[in-house]
Amino acid sequence: SRGVARHVMRGHSKAISRVDFSPDGHWMASAGQDGVVRLWDTETGRGRALEGHKDQVSWVEFSPDGRILASASMDFTVRLWPVD
Repeated sequence: SRGVARHVMRGHSKAISRVDFSPDGHWMASAGQDGVVRLWDTETGRGRALEGHKDQVSWVEFSPDGRILASASMDFTVRLWPVD
């Protein structure tokens, strides 16, 4: 509300293609051109890498209940990741 960053989330080695927030706002996912999906805890700013794609990731999106994260890559694959 004051225009001050709460967290600066670093981890991708190339540009980010897309971000999405879980329905409850607890998680943020980022799709990287480095081929990595990152899942971030918005409360702490901590993140973890979800690796498996062989090319840049172009899309991430949470399921309506927030339990599954889908990612799509230029390697022609879609992956489903359990958030917990």
